[in-house]
Amino acid sequence: MAISSDSGTLTYGELETRTNQLAHRLFPSLAGPEPLVGICLERSPEFIIAALAIMKCGGAYLPMDAADPPERLRFLVQDAVVQLVITNQKLAGHFVGSEIKIVRLDAEQKEIERQSATSIKIDIGPENLAYVIYTSGSTGQPKGVEIAQRNLSNLIAWHLRAFNVDKSTRATFQAGTAFDAAVWEIWPHLAAGAAIYIPDESTRTSPEPLRDWLVANRITISFVSTVIAEQL
Repeated sequence: MAISSDSGTLTYGELETRTNQLAHRLFPSLAGPEPLVGICLERSPEFIIAALAIMKCGGAYLPMDAADPPERLRFLVQDAVVQLVITNQKLAGHFVGSEIKIVRLDAEQKEIERQSATSIKIDIGPENLAYVIYTSGSTGQPKGVEIAQRNLSNLIAWHLRAFNVDKSTRATFQAGTAFDAAVWEIWPHLAAGAAIYIPDESTRTSPEPLRDWLVANRITISFVSTVIAEQL
């Protein structure tokens, strides 16, 4: 198993198929080297699928917190010069007034499922961009930081060694999608063939239900905020 959430589970084979299909849907809409694509989705299997599909197109992803004010989201899209945004019907309204192209995963599900399940043949090197992440802007205007595939590979290699990650690992995806901790929670575990478990919003912010959920799912590695960790 690759991912487990309230909506069900995905095997690695299913994850591969869905990311390839989305990559084929995105690819004709992207232009130039290292196209940047925004993702405005809540923590979900769809967020992981979108990020992986963008990389399969030779692009980089910009994670955006769906809970952020629309003004910030529109600023990120404009400042980063993204080529399109992957979102859903519920969140697409955040981008009203911008000229950015939108892919709504739920509205376009049937079209995406008709796409090829094979990988796109494209070269991705260590210097290619992997993702862009923005600061909160609490001390001024938000600033974007570019992370290359080489940087991400180094992080993955360290994480695998430091936490002895392998295919028996049962990890969590709890951090906000636009928080850099989400990178630690997703990519090292997928690289090792481990399982990623996604708690619902009320569980991840409540120490006792979170404790029970971690035990019930036999989680072996988890990231939690300091406030929650102290209560756990």
